[in-house]
Amino acid sequence: MNSDVQAARKKFSELEKLAPEQQASVLAASGFVRSLADNGQTAQALALIEKLTPQQQASVLAAQDTVWVLAYSGQAAQSFALIEKLAPEQQASVLAAPDTVWAQANNGQAAQALALIEKLTPQQQTFVLAAHGAVRGLANNGQIARTFALFEKLAPERQAFVLAARGVVEGLAYNGKTAQALALIEKLAPDQQASVLVVPGAVEGLAYNGKTARTFALIEKLAPEQQASVLAAPVAVRSLAYNGQAAQALALIEKLAPEQQASVLAAPGAVRGLADNGQREAVEKLRRGVAQWRTRVVRENQSSILGR
Repeated sequence: MNSDVQAARKKFSELEKLAPEQQASVLAASGFVRSLADNGQTAQALALIEKLTPQQQASVLAAQDTVWVLAYSGQAAQSFALIEKLAPEQQASVLAAPDTVWAQANNGQAAQALALIEKLTPQQQTFVLAAHGAVRGLANNGQIARTFALFEKLAPERQAFVLAARGVVEGLAYNGKTAQALALIEKLAPDQQASVLVVPGAVEGLAYNGKTARTFALIEKLAPEQQASVLAAPVAVRSLAYNGQAAQALALIEKLAPEQQASVLAAPGAVRGLADNGQREAVEKLRRGVAQWRTRVVRENQSSILGR
């Protein structure tokens, strides 16, 4: 038996001696359940959680990584059974924790997790679906149709909130709902559209699933500062460029202010994506212009400082 396992067993033995409210507080501490699971104490940790009051269970299960650790340590069904017995507001709190739905869905509980979400209020559903990994976890595990149906029933402002969460547009797009997701985005107000499209992976998901032209058309209608934010998102320009919109993307960038151009061209994959898709000379010209602008700004700042 190595020292880490011995330490974990000692830690668990000390935990067992505490009063239930103290056990709950310790188990809810960041990384504690993970440390037990990493050393073979997952089942024992779950057994302790099962003895707590529902309120204490909810507090522990909503803590960062708790359900994820349990689910990926062979206790997905058991941890889900605990969640299922909680009151709806407690279920919502647990399911809205980052990666909770993702972990359950990836470990055989996708349909069951979605059934719970379907029973929540629209407000609770909104926060659960916006949680990191939730939509993608459900979509990747055979629940795309039911997940999207649930999503469609939300009010537009709730849809906008969920779509602006990282991984949601990607999860829909890579699971056969690209056109439907884009149709929802098209109905949003421009500021909401910008908030959705600026999320890393959103433009990529739409572009690599057959909706590049319509996605670019959306970006084109935004205000310049919104265009700049969207185009500066990681791999946004690259995704457009590798899917037939290199010249159009470059033309849009050329109309931006120099500081916006600098931000867009600095985004991962932007310059290479444009260069690899027939815009090498034009993008190099644009980069030179940005470099000249930077030099001019530095000189003006130096002159201003020296003139004081």
